[in-house]
Amino acid sequence: MDREVMTRKGVTLIELMVAIAILGILMVIAVPNYNEWREKNSIENDVHKMYGLLSELRTKAFTEKMSVDFSFNGANDVLTASYDNTSASVNLQNEFEFVGSDVSIDTRGTYSGSSIKPVSGSTISQVDCVSVDDTRIAIGKWNGSCEHE
Repeated sequence: MDREVMTRKGVTLIELMVAIAILGILMVIAVPNYNEWREKNSIENDVHKMYGLLSELRTKAFTEKMSVDFSFNGANDVLTASYDNTSASVNLQNEFEFVGSDVSIDTRGTYSGSSIKPVSGSTISQVDCVSVDDTRIAIGKWNGSCEHE
């Protein structure tokens, strides 16, 4: 009978507790890194969405000879472009704001306005703002102004 008990396969309570402790330690390390990665990715994704909308509508304004006006709706988490009784927008996961005046594009494809930056500064993302110049836009890091490469 003793041999039958000793040949059974299974996990002891101590082995189970050690495995749970190791899993707990790994979670303590992984969760903050995951949250940081998620925030960084969220901000950078928003910046690329705004950049894409600005670039696309600049081409449209230039080729179709129309003006485009951009504005933030709601809690600054939707960038909306208005043109020819139509609108286009991108939903953002974070809040952004214009620095200075709102951005617009004239019929020649020339921008007016200034930069777009996050409402609450991001220290972890490599890009978190959109710099708007007369003839070009660029993405960069907000440091009092939108510094781009």
